Amino acid sequence: MNTKPIDTSRIYDDKARVFQTNTTEVEAVKRIIRESWQPDVKDISTMDILSKHVDFMARELKLADYEAACMQNVALHSKHMTKSELRAYTKLIEALAIGYKSKFGLDITNLLIAGVALLSKDLKTARKHYNNLLSDLYYNLKSYDDRIEKENGKISRLATRLQNKESRMFLFRMFNKKEISALRNRINKRTVRMNRLANRKVKYDLLATKLKSVANS
Repeated sequence: MNTKPIDTSRIYDDKARVFQTNTTEVEAVKRIIRESWQPDVKDISTMDILSKHVDFMARELKLADYEAACMQNVALHSKHMTKSELRAYTKLIEALAIGYKSKFGLDITNLLIAGVALLSKDLKTARKHYNNLLSDLYYNLKSYDDRIEKENGKISRLATRLQNKESRMFLFRMFNKKEISALRNRINKRTVRMNRLANRKVKYDLLATKLKSVANS
């Protein structure tokens, strides 16, 4: 049995060196990626806008590959934009990323945003993608409104039938008891379904509001 004492300070030193090495490598990769698109930036104020955009995508959406996959295209497109156009352009991309992530998940969002950054060479094209997404959200909201209204109508009709049955129950108590119970169960199920639809509608409503807030910020 080995009773030799373990030098724990050495273990911690080794771990610290590994961590420091990994951190240094990550920073080196970040620097290389940034240097790949920085030459396409025309001035300091443009660089400031684009840096804030990259930080937002990494911080808010956890899109770790965004800078490597997309920023060279975004920087190239920025050459043909005014500062106000570029700010609006980056905000639309951020709004699109939020919408795509909520609807499709992170993996699909990475692919979709890479496509947007490649193909959206100006503000007009980016706004077209944004408007399409917003229209899709409002279509979903309208669909949920229609389904909720339909469920509400069915619940109202069932409630009327239940009320009629209960009002005559004293005359035909045994005959109506099972039917009344069945009606109540149907009303409860319809109510649960309607509440579920309402919750989904709220989700899309909040997402549409958030997209507009980011795009207009």
